[in-house]
Amino acid sequence: MTRLRATRAVSTDGSVTVQASGQLMDDFVYATDLTGETDLTAIQADGSYSLLYLGSTGNIMSLRRNSGSDTGWSEEVVDATLQPSQVVGGIDASGRFTVFAIGSNVAAPDIYVMTRQSGGSWSSPQPIVPDGSVPMFVQASKLAAFTIAGKLNLFALLGPSPGQTGQSSLWRIDWAAAKPSWHYITETDQTIIESCTIAGVDCLLFANTAAATPVALDLFTVAAPFTATASLLASSVVFRSLAIGTQADNNSAVFIADPGDMSDRPQIQYLDGSNPNAGFVVVDSAIKATALAVASAGANPLALFALEDSGALQFIATPPLDTKFDFFLRLRNILTARGTEGDAELIGYVPTKGLMRMWQSPPDDPDAPDGSKGGWTREPIQYPPVTRKLVEQKTYSTTLTFYDAKGVTLANTKVALKSTEVVTASIVGEVVTLGPARAVTFTTDAAGRLRVTTETRTLTTAGLSARLPDLMMDGGDFAVTPNHDVQERLRNITTAQVKQLVPGEFSSDADQIRLAVTEAMANIHDGPVALVRARLDARDDLRLPLPMRAQPRQPFRFTVAGGRAVFKTLTEAEADAAIAEIAALRGRPDFGFLDFFEDAIEAIGDAFETAVNAVYDYVVKPIATGFELAINWVADKLKIAWNGIVDTVESAFRFVETVFNAVKTFFVRLYNFLAWLLSDARKDIWATKRKFEQIFSQGMVSLAGYAADGGKVSHSFFETMEGAVKQAFAGIEKDLGKIDADDGMDAPSGVSTFLEIIEDSASVANWLMDKVSFGSLISVGVNIPSAMTQDAMTLISQVQSAFATEIAKLIQASIKRLQALATSTSEFGKVLLATIVGEVKDLILAILRVLDSLVQSVLNFFAKDLVALNTAVFGASINNFVIQALYDLINPGSSEDLTVVGLGSLLCAFVATTLYRVIFEESPISLEQVEQGVASSKKEIGVLLILSGLVQTTVWCVADIGLDLELFDDPPLWQVLAVVILGPTLIQLLAWPGGAGAKLAFDTPVAKATSAAWLAGYGNVAFKLLWSMGVVAGKLKGGPRGSFPGSCVLSAGGLLSMGMNSWMLYEKESVGTARVSEWVAGAAGPLSAIAKPAKHVFDPADARIFLGVMDIVSDVSAGIAKIVHGKEIIDAEEVTTLTARRVSMGSA
Repeated sequence: MTRLRATRAVSTDGSVTVQASGQLMDDFVYATDLTGETDLTAIQADGSYSLLYLGSTGNIMSLRRNSGSDTGWSEEVVDATLQPSQVVGGIDASGRFTVFAIGSNVAAPDIYVMTRQSGGSWSSPQPIVPDGSVPMFVQASKLAAFTIAGKLNLFALLGPSPGQTGQSSLWRIDWAAAKPSWHYITETDQTIIESCTIAGVDCLLFANTAAATPVALDLFTVAAPFTATASLLASSVVFRSLAIGTQADNNSAVFIADPGDMSDRPQIQYLDGSNPNAGFVVVDSAIKATALAVASAGANPLALFALEDSGALQFIATPPLDTKFDFFLRLRNILTARGTEGDAELIGYVPTKGLMRMWQSPPDDPDAPDGSKGGWTREPIQYPPVTRKLVEQKTYSTTLTFYDAKGVTLANTKVALKSTEVVTASIVGEVVTLGPARAVTFTTDAAGRLRVTTETRTLTTAGLSARLPDLMMDGGDFAVTPNHDVQERLRNITTAQVKQLVPGEFSSDADQIRLAVTEAMANIHDGPVALVRARLDARDDLRLPLPMRAQPRQPFRFTVAGGRAVFKTLTEAEADAAIAEIAALRGRPDFGFLDFFEDAIEAIGDAFETAVNAVYDYVVKPIATGFELAINWVADKLKIAWNGIVDTVESAFRFVETVFNAVKTFFVRLYNFLAWLLSDARKDIWATKRKFEQIFSQGMVSLAGYAADGGKVSHSFFETMEGAVKQAFAGIEKDLGKIDADDGMDAPSGVSTFLEIIEDSASVANWLMDKVSFGSLISVGVNIPSAMTQDAMTLISQVQSAFATEIAKLIQASIKRLQALATSTSEFGKVLLATIVGEVKDLILAILRVLDSLVQSVLNFFAKDLVALNTAVFGASINNFVIQALYDLINPGSSEDLTVVGLGSLLCAFVATTLYRVIFEESPISLEQVEQGVASSKKEIGVLLILSGLVQTTVWCVADIGLDLELFDDPPLWQVLAVVILGPTLIQLLAWPGGAGAKLAFDTPVAKATSAAWLAGYGNVAFKLLWSMGVVAGKLKGGPRGSFPGSCVLSAGGLLSMGMNSWMLYEKESVGTARVSEWVAGAAGPLSAIAKPAKHVFDPADARIFLGVMDIVSDVSAGIAKIVHGKEIIDAEEVTTLTARRVSMGSA
């Protein structure tokens, strides 16, 4: 068994502990035909607008307002045959929505037109055939369509076909004529085609490269009807994006933006179309805009929006004013349109959320005494998509779990997050932008967890900063290194692993490459890489400084050239000379000069991947605060030299990744080697899920049979049970006197606890549960006969009444005594189990007396109706395309309908299988075993018990805490059925005595006690199932723990289970077969149920602490004790099998 390194940190003031789990892993996000990379065109029509675009499937799509749709929007397929490279459109002279597209023929201009018919259908694509004026061997590379003087004009940029040479040219196409005509306008070497009005004249705007400055452009206009000579509008302007709006005088406002990467500073400039000779004036010099959009906005003649390189959206008021503000949205692709009220709307794509529209509301009021500018309203553009699919992402996923000083999880607690650089992250179902300057605040879930997922295309990723502002001292935070596992594995990479990674041509130099990587990593970390650490007063950029060294390591040089990789240690003098040699290259005109190390790496980019002639040469000279680095990179004609000091972990590791790039080993290959891949695990997960379904279905039938048998003998059973348990208590307390709640928690190897391993694997194990939890609306088709529901309601009333008087008073007193023991999870762990059982033994006996008169009617109900209930409730269909897509993604076979039992089994199987593989380095169950129906063995009994413990420690523990602390506000029906009821049922079924489906024995005292204890565990499950029937019928709300009588019933069920477990263990102890792990599971498991009335007995603050402690101690202690006991069963079976083999071989 491999031990994973547990990663915890305690805040500098001791108030908060964090457990972190991080992994480079597969992620899958729901996507539609419209993505963040989709180019959108707004088509104004019918007093509003439609959006035209090419879908990710290649189809031409339209998204339009539709009052008949539930969301007010509808997506439609314009054409699915062409698969064009570009699409544009507009409203023609007859008022029809018209679309133009470029086809796939590159030997001649291949342009088509389609129109929307009066009935809503679209005409088939009709070709616009070139006339004789169009030269041979040219292709259409870009289209533009504008309504000018009431007429829809089509323009095309034609360029040489593949294999041909020549200049691109701009053409106007008279497309509406019976025989379309083509009209040459001018030559151009750029793709800019825009419509504008300059000095009252309608024009076409285009650009050409400026002769004097290659990075600059000259802007030209051609007046309608586009037959005159082009006029120069502006010369030698530098920009990356351009937008044109219409001013109050109907002349255009031309905006251009340069984010600063093409000149010495960022700037947004404006040209007034009514006074073009004034040229461009600077509107803003701070925003690094990569995209602009402009439109009319209320009393403002123009509203200018700028999208920064970080995805931040900025609004700049009427030029040339410098009023701006951040919407704190992170978007891709922005455009403007006129809304139904004639006001300006901005449309943008928010990653994973989809399209968002914004408008100013109320509009600006220039007469307002306070000069207010009005607010902004935003809402998503929601629509039923025509196509739906899951898209794979490569991500770093980090799960942070927070605990208070008492060891209780900090549920529903604020966490402020930052990062070392600007990144887009997915957190609790939202996509946000993190950076070092401004904290973004989120709230932990029921288990005190927060998951942060960032998409990545490199091994390097931004570091995170997390702090709990309400609990931690000022200046304190937790520094998180999401790629810690990758760094740790590279720190210890072997020559054999390098050979697996690098191309064959570098196989002989694998040890040289290993030395370069491990020596570079040794300069970053003195020891194991910490995923999380506490700190005080971090740097402004939040980066982690490299460790200070009194004695720096030895300098070295690594060179890759001519297909060979060479590592060499250097003396101080040799290192100084080599650094000077590389530094001298920076002065040569053929070498690039960059100030920042990260810029140097970005500049080289993917050049190594395609380079024919490449040289990689670097020198490292360690110093006290980091290391001096000199790099010489050559990739064909691109040459970069850099030297300087590297003093942070983030920069240093970025450099390590380039070592692999130098030997032609790039991210995809590194990812497949280092990441957790769902493709590797899904077959095992599905096998466990199938096994869970089989056990659940078989178990429900068996339980109905046991209910029928039990109904006949329940009176005599409970009549004798009280005496047997009462007689056994003295022995039980004696046996428990040396066992505390921490016993049985260590893994068999003794090097770690299973809890540490489970916590370290949380980012992978909880992936599917998190995905489903943040899914969209999930509907469940449950149909329970009304007569059955009425019987259930009668039983609920009887059960609650039985525990509402004397038993409730005894439960209250018992809980108050238990509260004195539960001050913290660590203190509770020291409590002897004998003390816990001693506190409740009188109550257990009282409950046995009550059950004598109550159980028969309950058993009769389930004997009659449980099989039908199983079909109606757990066989019910779940209708949600996102969850169905995830379900099908994991399914290695053909698609199947999603049901409650299928989803619940998969959620439990995903967690349990993932953790089992991590802990034991093998799969729990194979698909072949499930399909063949292999009979249960002792090993399988142990495996299923381990899986039961894993589900209890993870899935159920989170649900239990969330329900107790009311963090799940009225959980949806699917969650109630698939998690709250199916989860505990499955946990119990997996611990089936003698293996799943085995006939229960009652022939010996041990067998009788074991079977009774197992069956007693279903008491609360049965009550919750009855309650859920009332919820489905609309007769009850919430769950039984929300009412005092209901919580007393759950507490009584827990007490009954503890009594039965104690009796079983007493009988086992008498014959010498009881294990410590069984004592812990038997005594700790029911504690959570016993504590349920606390929220109605204590004040809210005390109740939260008490319930949090009890849930963790109960679910986690009992679950891990099951894992330990299951491993004991497997180990014992393997020893027995080995001995039998030896005997067989000896006799042979």
